[in-house]
This record gives sequence, structure tokens and C-alpha cells, in this order.
Amino acid sequence: MTLKKIRFFALACIALFGISGTAQSIQNKPAYHVVFTLAPRDQELLHYGYAQDFGILNPETGGVVVLEVGFISSPNLFQVAPDGRIVYWNAEFDTTEVVDPRSGESVWLESMIDKAHFDLATGGDTVVFEGSDYASLYLTDLRGESAALIVDDIYVYGPFLVSPDGERVAFRGEAINNPGQVGLFIVNTDGTDLSRFNSNPDEFLHRWQPNGEAVVMARNRSLYLIDVETGKEIFLVADGSGVRFMNDEVMVYRSLRGNEEAVYTINVTNLERRILFTGPRSWGLFPSPDGKQIVYSLTREDDPWLATICIYDIQDDSTQCFDDLNMTVYGIAHWLPVN
Repeated sequence: MTLKKIRFFALACIALFGISGTAQSIQNKPAYHVVFTLAPRDQELLHYGYAQDFGILNPETGGVVVLEVGFISSPNLFQVAPDGRIVYWNAEFDTTEVVDPRSGESVWLESMIDKAHFDLATGGDTVVFEGSDYASLYLTDLRGESAALIVDDIYVYGPFLVSPDGERVAFRGEAINNPGQVGLFIVNTDGTDLSRFNSNPDEFLHRWQPNGEAVVMARNRSLYLIDVETGKEIFLVADGSGVRFMNDEVMVYRSLRGNEEAVYTINVTNLERRILFTGPRSWGLFPSPDGKQIVYSLTREDDPWLATICIYDIQDDSTQCFDDLNMTVYGIAHWLPVN
């Protein structure tokens, strides 16, 4: 039976329904808030990469409220489901937890106890996680009551990515019975049709194309789009990271220039590029679901352990930054649907 803990956070619920952390009414309720990881109250834990609790930012008012969930050991890996539930690794109980910011209800995923590495399908509640042996992948959902084996006997290297529809998983791996043969694999989440669609050992998976037809991977910092059915490659850019898609055709990425970076969009069909902005090196690039804004974070100049959240408006070509949020520099910021 799945363990459930009911928590009701008045401030969090207030924030999501349109009142700031100062309990003042919001006249223009935004479609999305921003959720991020807070620095632990014990500064020594901050130096070890921990976060403690989530902050929820209303970008219209700058109001922030705290969602108390305990210690977060991988603050750069939490994900947000389409319905707004937050999925993260709870370091206090060594399990993956799903928390609903609206109701305060949280669920421990029993099938994922002691399993810290997971990926969530962007289009639903399919969750894939890595086995303790680092040579297997399992399928579960946001109830986490049971899990089904997808694949075993393959060492999984680096991130594994669930397709947007939750039907397939792409990963970089090496078959235990065929050592030395490292490549990119794809398999259905029911465990069928395992195949290797690329055999270059020096590749890193970044992101699925939203239509599920291809993945973006990096080879020596160059980005390529690979068709998962045919293995055909399309060269995109010579230097790129932080890949996120805004729609089926347009993705956003960063290109480093020493201690600074430039953030671009590129159309993966016609390869047209557009520079959006330049600035200091940032963490995370998350386009809003409506494609109008991008949220990212910067290391604070006055404290290298804390971060500033910035929101870039694509239409207005303007940036708004929020300081003094007590965000851990190890974390990332996600968009959180209000309704």
C-alpha cells in the first residue's frame, strides 16, 4: 500500500490561488508560477548540495511562499507533472515523493524506495527509474504502487529520457554480455523492441523532440538531431547545451563564451537561428508551456551558494530578475501551472 502523508500548507494554497506571500490580493493572476528549491537552513548542508523545501514565486508580484517538504538531495533533478504535482527525491526518507502544492497531499512512491534517478513523461504520469544495479530500468506511475521491468543486463550511462507520450525510453548504455559496445538505445516502456539506434560511444542525450520522432544528443559539445527510427543525424550547432524544446520545431539552447553565454533558438527543420539574449552563465533554461517566456537562474554575485531567478519575455525582449529568494545555487526553476 502506498504511503500517504497529508499536509496542508495554507501559504502555498493561497499563493496558487492568487494571493502573494504577503497575503495581498493579486489583480492579474498569471497562468504559471515558478517553483524552485530553497537553500537549507543549516548552511553546512548547503555546501554538500542539499536543498530544503520548495519556494513558489508569483512572477506578477514577486511574492514567494514556502512549501515545506524536507530535504531535497538532488535539487537540480525535480520535475513538474502536467497537472502541477512536483516529483522529487526526498533525502530524509530515501524515496521519491510526489507532492500536490494545491492540497498539500504527498505520496511516497513505494516502488522507488532507494531509487534516486528517474524521468517523467512530459505528457502524462509515466515514470521510469533506474535499478540499484545501474543495469536496469523500471516503469511505474505517479501512484508508485508497483513497478514493471523494462530492460536489464544493460549498463545505463548518463540520463535516460522518457518520450513525451510515455511509450518509449531512450538511453546511452552498454550491454553486459557485449562489453565495449556503447551506444544509444531505445525500448518501449513495456519492454519490447529494444534496439540500438546509434553506436558512437561519446554521445550524451539531451531531450526528446515533442512529437517523439527524434532526440537531441551532444557529441563533443556539438548538437545533433537523431531520428530514433532510422538513426539519421542532422547537425544543428557546434556548441550547445541546456536544450529545451518550445514546440515540435523550435528549441532553445545556450552557447558558452568564456564566463558568459548566448541563448539562442533554432528551428530544427530549416536550421534558422535567432539569438535571444547574452549574459553571465546561467542554470536551466525552461520555456513556459505557452512559449512566451523562459525562466533560468544565475549565481548571485554577493553569495556564490545562492541563486537569482530571471524570466525572459520573448515577445517584449525584456528580462525580470528576482533576488533574495534564498534559492540554492544547485537548483533549477520550473514553471508551475496555477490551475
